[in-house]
Amino acid sequence: MRLRTRILGLGAMLALFSSLGLGLLLLSLQRDRDTRGMELRARAFLEAVQVGVLPMMAEQRVTDLDRLVSEVREHRLEDLDLRFLAVLDPERRVLGHTDPLLFGSVLDDARSRRFTEQDQVQLDQERDGDREMLVMSLPVVTRVPDHPGIRWGTLIAGFDLTEAQQAWTRTLIGSLALILVAALLSAGLAMLLLDGQVVRPVQRLTEVAGELGSGNLSARVPASSQEDDLAVLGRTFNQMAEALERQTHGLEKQVRQRTRELERANRQLQDANERLQRLAVTDGLTGLYNFRYLRQTLEMEMHRASRQKSSLSVLMLDVDHFKHFNDRYGHPAGDRVLQGIAEILKKRLRVTDIPCRYGGEEFAVILPDTDPPAALRVAEEIRQRVKEEDFSQETGTDSTSLTISIGVACFPIHGQDPEAVLKAADTALYRAKDAGRDRVMLARPPEEAHE
Repeated sequence: MRLRTRILGLGAMLALFSSLGLGLLLLSLQRDRDTRGMELRARAFLEAVQVGVLPMMAEQRVTDLDRLVSEVREHRLEDLDLRFLAVLDPERRVLGHTDPLLFGSVLDDARSRRFTEQDQVQLDQERDGDREMLVMSLPVVTRVPDHPGIRWGTLIAGFDLTEAQQAWTRTLIGSLALILVAALLSAGLAMLLLDGQVVRPVQRLTEVAGELGSGNLSARVPASSQEDDLAVLGRTFNQMAEALERQTHGLEKQVRQRTRELERANRQLQDANERLQRLAVTDGLTGLYNFRYLRQTLEMEMHRASRQKSSLSVLMLDVDHFKHFNDRYGHPAGDRVLQGIAEILKKRLRVTDIPCRYGGEEFAVILPDTDPPAALRVAEEIRQRVKEEDFSQETGTDSTSLTISIGVACFPIHGQDPEAVLKAADTALYRAKDAGRDRVMLARPPEEAHE
């Protein structure tokens, strides 16, 4: 075989393999960018869902949680190629799933166990039949300053990669065809350009490819005034690099835009949830929390006090002779008086205290981290402030005063559950009324209460 033919064959092989290698490198970079973009969108989606499910899981609103997942199933499956969305509690029990048949079941597979044991976002790629799927998990955690937070469960979602892989395959076939054409055209001049005129340009091309591979998408092959195959290859390479850079910037722009949209939707959803939550737990007349919120919060605070080995007190307040007041001045005046007493409670209590309207003219206050002596002092201050308050503006008279009676009970001294503590405080309240009203009474221990 003649040396000329060998050089031609060697040049053709070098050009072919170099072009193929560069094309595959660019395609690999593009695939990595697309995959990262999908992961960003998936994470942004799960973080948006987390904001919605967090208060529902914290308050055990399973119905609302199931309704939220149903809305995701109806409106978001096709938008994000979402295959499934699951909301699990810490025991891996399904609280919500895009497949309604899995509701209430326990997911005991290896993936679910691993996802629920990790405190960070987890990623997996797996096959579901003949389709590739990206699976991501996100812990549902209440963030508290200087505290690791409370984990209420885990979100797990699967996203279909089939369409992305089909797009990558089409791009691969087209790019390989283009590279083959460019390689065959450049091989005709490889014999003349191999010595000196070929090696150095190829080296420059390889260096630029390495920069692209390391993430420098602005790297380009130096422009050449010659119209040879390597110059054409260099320009083609630059065009591919520019296309990759445009696609990357476009994807980043889309991700940022999508993130802003999700953040905006997240804020709207959060605002709506906060409004709904306030309406659900707030008394319309006084602006205090209602009885429903009292029961839910008291149970949670008692669990917290039990874990921290601390005390928790409850006050039960009742306006003395309030029926007589309403009969004399009318119910509108009585409503204004209740609002005035609510304001007194808000001004006297701590931010961590929880004042509620129990019903009618009765109020209840949860005092976390408060033992009986401290609770009695708070109750006495409230009683004295109400007694000193002039309600003449509410009644339209020269001077109007009211008194209240207060019963105090403490967990765990006077009861081990919400019902027992509330009953003890209520019993102490009626003891205060029987003793002449306008006074504070501490509940008796259970063993003395039955004597």
